Amino acid sequence: MANRFYVKVPLVIGESLIEGSEHHHLANVLRLKQGETITLFDGQGNEAKAILNSVGKRHSVVGITHVLNRKGVLPFRLVIGSALPKGDREMFLIEKLTELGVQEIIPLQTQYSVVHPKDAQSRLGRYALEACKQCGRNQLPFIGNLTLLSDFFREGNGSTRLLLHPGAISSSEPFGPSGSTLPEYRLAIGPEGGFSQEECREAVAHGFQIWSLTPNIFRIETAALVAASFLASMWTHNNP
Repeated sequence: MANRFYVKVPLVIGESLIEGSEHHHLANVLRLKQGETITLFDGQGNEAKAILNSVGKRHSVVGITHVLNRKGVLPFRLVIGSALPKGDREMFLIEKLTELGVQEIIPLQTQYSVVHPKDAQSRLGRYALEACKQCGRNQLPFIGNLTLLSDFFREGNGSTRLLLHPGAISSSEPFGPSGSTLPEYRLAIGPEGGFSQEECREAVAHGFQIWSLTPNIFRIETAALVAASFLASMWTHNNP
């Protein structure tokens, strides 16, 4: 979606400023001019239509004409804890989970992890922001710090917990009818070497279902996208 800019100020009707890297992109990359219409979003679920009133060296002034709330996230809460793939596949993973509307993404440290990032949170956050700008999502996903798998297992009491593992017996109905509160689903995805038997036993001890969708072994990013898409489809089917 063209001409979308992220701002960290409340979106209210009236004048507002665009500064920093977003102003640079507006003025020096896109070379937008006075009078053009742009879209602002605040990362909290709100977006605004605005007219570009002026473009200066350090900031741009816009006039916000109307504001609406449209988060662009899944109708249930999905938390994905995933080992990170190598290279550009990491960016692909975050971009596509953001586009799908996943609310929380936690990079995991597992027994067989081969990627051990030191700055994962800030880097993955940048990927998520760019994906929000492109796809029209207005609520940024929460990106967690690198988390030990055992700590991920202990979190999210009351949620439905699924650990993706090749060869497991899958639950054909992970969803029931929607209730009065927003349900949460936590999905754990392992590295290229999978989860160890010890990790699987620990997952079960913490209430996780060992789950798979196919006998084939997926790459990390494929597993995450297929699982998230399947859960979204199941939710829609059970909650028309």
